[in-house]
Amino acid sequence: MLYVAAGVLGLGAGSLWTTVLSYVSRQSPKEHRGIVVSSYLFQVTSLRILGKTLYPPWNIFVHRGVGVDDTLIRYRIHMGICT
Repeated sequence: MLYVAAGVLGLGAGSLWTTVLSYVSRQSPKEHRGIVVSSYLFQVTSLRILGKTLYPPWNIFVHRGVGVDDTLIRYRIHMGICT
């Protein structure tokens, strides 16, 4: 079920975490539902923490390594790659 949720998110439903969680919990068997939901929430939380942790080094790389000084262009690069 987590692969189906990842597929739904890959189709552009990145802001619909609740909808994906509802689908996953609805489609999973009752005896496994608690494990599936907690695994999904762990996955989402882990990806958020990882993204927040990697942003500062990535920003420094784009600023100093690539040489993009304009803040707006740097933000556009970040959003273009990270979404």
